[in-house]
Amino acid sequence: MQRPIPRLLAMTFAIVACSDRPTATGPIPTSPSENAVKFWDDNAAVYWNGVANGLAVKYGKSPFETIRGLAIVSVADYNAAAAAEKAGTGRVHPSVHAAMSAASAVALTYLFPGEAAALETQLDEYLAAGGWPGDRNTDVSSGEVIGRDIAAQVVTRAQGGQVLRSLDRYGADRS
Repeated sequence: MQRPIPRLLAMTFAIVACSDRPTATGPIPTSPSENAVKFWDDNAAVYWNGVANGLAVKYGKSPFETIRGLAIVSVADYNAAAAAEKAGTGRVHPSVHAAMSAASAVALTYLFPGEAAALETQLDEYLAAGGWPGDRNTDVSSGEVIGRDIAAQVVTRAQGGQVLRSLDRYGADRS
């Protein structure tokens, strides 16, 4: 006959051992460094997804409407970033930051037409605030043009129910 007590003790030990939190191995910073750039916090995708989530809450969108909206914004962001990266020639390239921001603003205007003026104001303010250090030697205006163009194509697809179809590197339909 097997004894359940040793098995129970082993399982308890395994659960307790796996639930420990790691301990810090060095000093814990008390304030952020002014020179530190948190790329995961400071990029167009994070900012505009936050705007999209805020608008979805403001207008009481269902989870399914919110997911569809975030998909439209994300597809527009991705395609705009890819097109801006491919479009550069010489030393100055279209700003990926601006392309993604403009694409997001256009996609969100499609989803929330009553917020069009506010979204344009947010876009202007966001682009005027300057990008992250990796955005040097870029042309904001050409990035914005690329982003708006790509987002218009994504919105057209969304209206036809085909938002997830891919675009080629120049923003043209692959199918």
